Amino acid sequence: MKKVADNLRALSAMGKTIFIVTHDPELIATCCNYFVFIDKGRILWSDGVNSLSRKRLSALFDFAGEGK
Repeated sequence: MKKVADNLRALSAMGKTIFIVTHDPELIATCCNYFVFIDKGRILWSDGVNSLSRKRLSALFDFAGEGK
């Protein structure tokens, strides 16, 4: 997954927009800079990388993610 994250960051640095659908909190924490969380077809919340979104990510996945 680290290699995938490295490749995604490289594409982003080239100006590419990447839309990822995943349940992998480590991938999200490592290479995503904007989050949209959807449950049963409804957006629960969306935000960029900041302390609040990290807390939400951690609570949602019960995960203390490392990354940006």
